[in-house]
Amino acid sequence: MPRCLAVALVALLSGCLAGSRPVIERGRDDRLLQQISDQQRWAREAVQSRAEKDELDAARGDDADAVTDLRKRFRKLTAAVERTTWVREAVVLEFEQGAFDEGGLASDFEQAAQLREEAIGAGDEIAQALAASKVAKSIQLSELRSAMLGVHRAQEAEQRLAKIIGKAADTSLGKATPDGGPAAQPSALARLQTVTLPVPRPFVAAAAKLIALHPDEGKGLAGFGPKLAAEATQIRAELADLENKPPEPEPAPVAPPPPAAAAPPAAETPIFTIAGEAKKLVQLRGLPGAIVPRGDGLLALRYQELRPCSTGKCPTLVDYLFDAQGKLLREEVVEKKP
Repeated sequence: MPRCLAVALVALLSGCLAGSRPVIERGRDDRLLQQISDQQRWAREAVQSRAEKDELDAARGDDADAVTDLRKRFRKLTAAVERTTWVREAVVLEFEQGAFDEGGLASDFEQAAQLREEAIGAGDEIAQALAASKVAKSIQLSELRSAMLGVHRAQEAEQRLAKIIGKAADTSLGKATPDGGPAAQPSALARLQTVTLPVPRPFVAAAAKLIALHPDEGKGLAGFGPKLAAEATQIRAELADLENKPPEPEPAPVAPPPPAAAAPPAAETPIFTIAGEAKKLVQLRGLPGAIVPRGDGLLALRYQELRPCSTGKCPTLVDYLFDAQGKLLREEVVEKKP
């Protein structure tokens, strides 16, 4: 019997398993479990290297080092799609050949689907950033075509698996045992669930951006063939939308803020000279209790006096108002205390 199990990984990486189901050598479950574990681990490492926003932005610009780094991650992510597809097919084939769920094969089956979905999403993000990069040949249409084919192979694999799992469910459910006992419980294979692939199709938007910036890449659409005919149609539609989309208006220059309004000049406080009649009042009565410049341009000399009131004479505050030259204009009673 050929030692297919020992070379399954090599066959995967070289493309020998593309479009076909994996070949598992019976009696080598330990090697199968190790292979599955390795494929899951490598796929998980690729997903965990998902690019951050600042890394994607750097690649969209003119950072050649960022482009080189993301190209390596993109290749690992597209390989992760192939690895996880292989894992799901290997698990189903093992169950189909009568294996029990030893080592958590059903869990591996589910995890592979989740890892594949994340790998496709992360790869699409990187592809769109590289397609918009200012660095020459950041990514080529042929690379995007290969990534699309990997998604197609995954989709075809899910269709094959759905038929196998559906058949297993039909044969294990609702049928009594030969001795008339209750119907058998569904097998481990019948309990597996297939998944659908992402919509809209990944890598289409990246291809349209790439051709919009580098029209020569558009020649590669002729080589997509019948399998990728739908993708080619969508790329052309996206490209037409990009070409017909009016250019985004450049941001209007930010006008400098208007100069702050000049504060109104403060009213000049008149310069008073204790002269004339004001000087005579001070000489006669001494310094006042207060000297108060007023808003109407007058100067008040405030004295306390005894003035007539209802009880006789009461202490009264009186302002004597003078102009700037010291001329007495009038007097005002400020406060009268009974």
